[in-house]
Amino acid sequence: MRGNLIEQSDNHRYVLRDRTGEVEVVIPPEVAKDRQASPDELVGISGTLEKKGKTAHIVAHRFQKQ
Repeated sequence: MRGNLIEQSDNHRYVLRDRTGEVEVVIPPEVAKDRQASPDELVGISGTLEKKGKTAHIVAHRFQKQ
């Protein structure tokens, strides 16, 4: 997915917004590798969708600035 990390909810959890909406994303430290992105920077994330009940989030396996 491509979008913008518009909000950080805790150490590794973010809200990613793209043109279809918003989703919570977990970016583990070993994937982030001290890279940071501001809300106006486009990022690319690949990962696994985890869903429990009505809530869902993505656990990132790859993270890069576009």
